[in-house]
Amino acid sequence: MVVPTSRRAFLSGMRAQLPLLLGVVPFGVIFGALAVSEGIPPWEAQALSLFVFAGSAQFIAVGLIAGGTP
Repeated sequence: MVVPTSRRAFLSGMRAQLPLLLGVVPFGVIFGALAVSEGIPPWEAQALSLFVFAGSAQFIAVGLIAGGTP
């Protein structure tokens, strides 16, 4: 069976990304647990992760939102 070049490239890229999961998954779990424990709804935490592409800023934002900062 001949695998199309674009599919082969896609699978190669997926394999190259696997080591990044070792850092990304724990960060996501910790951030989600912190957000929920501070009373932030899960959809807001997901939106924050989607729009704010800076890990430390996400943690600070959770503290500010939970503290009622305007």
